[in-house]
Amino acid sequence: MLIYISNSTAPLGKIHIIQEVAVVVGKPLLSEEDIQKKVRELAEQISNDFSGEELVAVGILKGAFMFFADLVRHIKVPLTIDFIVASSYVKESTTGEVKIYYNLREDIKDKNVLLVEDIVDTGVTLNYLRERFLEQSPKNLKICALLDKKERRLVDVP
Repeated sequence: MLIYISNSTAPLGKIHIIQEVAVVVGKPLLSEEDIQKKVRELAEQISNDFSGEELVAVGILKGAFMFFADLVRHIKVPLTIDFIVASSYVKESTTGEVKIYYNLREDIKDKNVLLVEDIVDTGVTLNYLRERFLEQSPKNLKICALLDKKERRLVDVP
């Protein structure tokens, strides 16, 4: 499985998304222009990888909604859009247990699936969703994330 992650080399600390600008303790990590450039680059790579194919793009709500919306607008293959609401967090701490609050409406069996997250943090939720999606036998499952906070990883996301 391939994971699409932008290759920002800036150090990652506590990240908040404020008006489409990533901020680390009040200091911009990426400008809106930088974010949009990364989004277009990721969309181009995804479009090339799925050229001639259809794709089910799944946004993980609520965090990824702005990144997801920007990304799918730039993907140049036929898309079906779906959402899932899942989290392992209560307030700002992970419980280690993932709860799904809203599940997929699309059948993903034998389909190309792109799971979209804004920030890969502990990996708990993303790995859980990856495993649940694989149980449904998609043709392909790929993950796309804008930022990766590897220093916070508790679970590997293959």
